[in-house]
Amino acid sequence: MEKKLPKLNELSVISDLNNIPIQAYEKVVKDVISLLRKTFKHDKLKLSFFGKGKPEEIADEPIKLKQNFKQSHKLNELKIRCKIRGDTKAIITLYSAPRYNKRPTSQRASKPFGGWPRNSIANICRQAGIVLEDARLFRDLQDEHNKINAVIQSAAEGIVVVDEKNETVLINPQARQILGLSANHRIPQAFIEFIINPLKNDLIKQNKEFLFKELDLTTPLKISLRIGMAWMRDYQGEKRG
Repeated sequence: MEKKLPKLNELSVISDLNNIPIQAYEKVVKDVISLLRKTFKHDKLKLSFFGKGKPEEIADEPIKLKQNFKQSHKLNELKIRCKIRGDTKAIITLYSAPRYNKRPTSQRASKPFGGWPRNSIANICRQAGIVLEDARLFRDLQDEHNKINAVIQSAAEGIVVVDEKNETVLINPQARQILGLSANHRIPQAFIEFIINPLKNDLIKQNKEFLFKELDLTTPLKISLRIGMAWMRDYQGEKRG
């Protein structure tokens, strides 16, 4: 008596994909591939991203098929083309070798890719592509953040970044040295009130993106500064500091 196959649940697999946390890119790739391998029981997978930036390819070959097996058996191939997000597209190709029942009386091959219908495979593969694309974007943003942070930390000028609530987001070593602040010392409120706020008001009144101003300070220390200020905007162009 043949065992009944468990009911295929597309939404459950998609939910499992969505629950993979955005973390190190290599770990996300490993988790997504592992889930797809478990779901579709493929022998090989190739995923190619196309869009902005350089094309990227991910390959998975968990089972090393013998050369004579490849020659005597035709691999089942299923190619899924899908739009991920924006201009990014993906081509996901699954390969599955025929599998036969172990009983000598039966040579009937089992259904490829775990018996999943093509439309379900396409939906799951597209979601896998979205999860991997999010991880790719997160990786690229982290790389960009690290580059910008390296430039800020090594800049010859003192740099202070303040958000829309006048909270200090970043201050580089040069700014601390100019203002006489130790590594753990916060920017004095006087600096916000007598420098940041007036310059910000000038930016608003003059409707400018950037301005320079020379100031003579008496507190927290006596010093003359030439300060440049510019808006910090998010990806939608909204002012964030």
